[in-house]
Amino acid sequence: MANSDIRIKKIDTYNAQIITIQAVKDLIKENEELKEKLDKLKASFDIFRADVSNLLTQSTSLRSHD
Repeated sequence: MANSDIRIKKIDTYNAQIITIQAVKDLIKENEELKEKLDKLKASFDIFRADVSNLLTQSTSLRSHD
């Protein structure tokens, strides 16, 4: 094969870069939203755990008075 017969194919990656950058931005936003949801769930769970603990304490206290 002579040098004049060799063709170099070039792939334009510009569009792929734009799509990739947008995908990363979307994932960052989704990650932030999920972190906020997780923080809210953790706070709710802490309140629930405190409520259960208080109920157990009250229940124990009521049993000891019987």
